[in-house]
Amino acid sequence: MVGAMAKKTQTPGTRPEFELVEFFHRNGYMRVPNEALRQAAPRDYKKGYEVRLVARTQKELATMRRLLRQVDLRAGKPFPKHNQWVQPVYGRAAMDVFNSWLAAYDSKHRAKPAAKSAAPKKAAAPRAAAKPSKPAKVAVARAAAKPSKSAKATAPRAAGKPSRRAAR
Repeated sequence: MVGAMAKKTQTPGTRPEFELVEFFHRNGYMRVPNEALRQAAPRDYKKGYEVRLVARTQKELATMRRLLRQVDLRAGKPFPKHNQWVQPVYGRAAMDVFNSWLAAYDSKHRAKPAAKSAAPKKAAAPRAAAKPSKPAKVAVARAAAKPSKSAKATAPRAAGKPSRRAAR
């Protein structure tokens, strides 16, 4: 009875590792340490291997954590980042397992490029140059009408108005 209760549950027809890969493809990322820095200063350089899955809501975060438990990966402490939640998974072994899932998922689910046909495609007709919009025309006209700051500084002053530089 206890063994049956401890049994891991999963959605029928889906593999939990592929669901995690789909989260990763959406906006997850991996952090890999710089081996040269690690060897040069092993006591100072502490960065390790890490897979980060990004959840939009706390409900999605709970789903990620459940899936990680199902595939026997230890989830780190989630943290908020830019109105989202980041779920880290630490360790080189976890990254290697995740990379193998990515390869398996890509070979099974990603569309393969279609074979090129022998018939050449028609060349696209050249597009006519777009007319600048009215605000762009106004901005160009204003820029031409106003002298630049450097031109103002070197231009001679009107009679009766001494420049600040001359006063110093």
